[in-house]
Amino acid sequence: MIPAVTIAWSLVSHTNAGKTTLARTLLGEEIGEVADQAHVTDRSESRVLLEAEGHRLVLWDTPGFGDSARLLGRLRGQRQPLGWLLAQVWDRIADRPLWCSQQAVANVRDEADLVLYLVNAAESPEEAGYVPLELEILEWTGVPVVLVLNQVGESSPEELARLEERWREESRRWPGVRAVLRLDAHRRSWLEEGMLLEESAPWLPAEKRGALAALTEEWRARARDRIAATVAALAEFLAELLHHRESLEGNPFSPGAKRGARERIRERVETQSRALLGRWIVGHGLSGELAERIEGDWRHFVDSGEVWLDAKRLGLGGALGGAATGAIIDANTLGASFGAGALVGGILGGIAGWGLGGWVAERSGRGRTLRIGPEAIEALLSRLLVGLLAITHHGRGRGEVRPEELAKRWGDRVERALASSRGELAPLWARGKEAGPERERTERQRESAERLAGPLRAVVLALLAADSPRIAATLARLEPARDPRAR
Repeated sequence: MIPAVTIAWSLVSHTNAGKTTLARTLLGEEIGEVADQAHVTDRSESRVLLEAEGHRLVLWDTPGFGDSARLLGRLRGQRQPLGWLLAQVWDRIADRPLWCSQQAVANVRDEADLVLYLVNAAESPEEAGYVPLELEILEWTGVPVVLVLNQVGESSPEELARLEERWREESRRWPGVRAVLRLDAHRRSWLEEGMLLEESAPWLPAEKRGALAALTEEWRARARDRIAATVAALAEFLAELLHHRESLEGNPFSPGAKRGARERIRERVETQSRALLGRWIVGHGLSGELAERIEGDWRHFVDSGEVWLDAKRLGLGGALGGAATGAIIDANTLGASFGAGALVGGILGGIAGWGLGGWVAERSGRGRTLRIGPEAIEALLSRLLVGLLAITHHGRGRGEVRPEELAKRWGDRVERALASSRGELAPLWARGKEAGPERERTERQRESAERLAGPLRAVVLALLAADSPRIAATLARLEPARDPRAR
């Protein structure tokens, strides 16, 4: 049994670069104070990020570096710069930048096993003149540094790879910088946190690596559970939708009967869509103010007038056009308000014809009934998957949202992921056809959910892996090792 060990990460950066916002994102807590001004944080504050087998991973949010050039000028004139710096007792009122810098360096020296040094990636390495000054100060502490790119915006994966390489090149002259990683406080994949855990092992003292291995496995177990719950909820939702039927009341051939059945189905799907997205949000640790912010982002998507997916690819003609002009989910769920009128009303209401596969009329033991067709189900699935990406990539920052860029990037990503699994999904959509008496519907629905789980899991994993090769590798390590003797 390895004795209980504490591993400490210290978040350090120039003032107002987003440390506290990133700490909130990593911890899932509204810690500290966030404001658009310098030196909001003036003391180091810690929280437990992860626990396993008695070991703890602690995250420190530190005060920001202030006047780096003036500070470094003073340090360079000392025989023992770090000792001199920490021996000073500056007045926190009269010289606040120096006071905050002192607190940050003291935290690194006394607590940190690893420094997460944030830079504003919206600036180029040439523009961020304070970075080399602060890296020189951190070099004196002897603590390994990971240079973290924050505020990366909505760049493409190719642009992000080039950005990382530019900063990697810039940091090569600093031996203490062990890696350059992207970990955005505004929009990031939660899998990046596991990637940081995995990659930090070589930089820790040897006596702490066993504890890190236990913490990493705990994170992986939680990640596996999160993905499994996400997929299970989606499979159950779609299976219920596949097998649900509404009776055509009165004259089953009248327009009024069809309209009434469509409206009842639409209301049912809206309610269940709200419940599904609510389960996803809670499962990803998002609630309260943050969940409301997600609603705001989705309303930005809607207001942009962009269609998230090319409707022609789904064989729906212009049926999806109306879906992009309404709210995405419409109700208060688990403390967050959404709006699904477009998600459901636009897709289901926009498919008025019978030949597109949007609606299917049948004769069954209940008389003539109406159900949702396979194309409409896949269109609805596409919308839900874009919503899932918004949830899995949501941080606790207030970065500018460009809905047309998010819509295009995530829409294309969803289409690619669905295309790779469409051959497996298409036969499953056909399970919605009437088969057997009504009393067997629950069992057929359960079987459909089980069969859908595999292809849907492949789609979800493809969506998450598309962020970067590193995240794809982290996802691959979630899979249990296979016995080579197994056939």
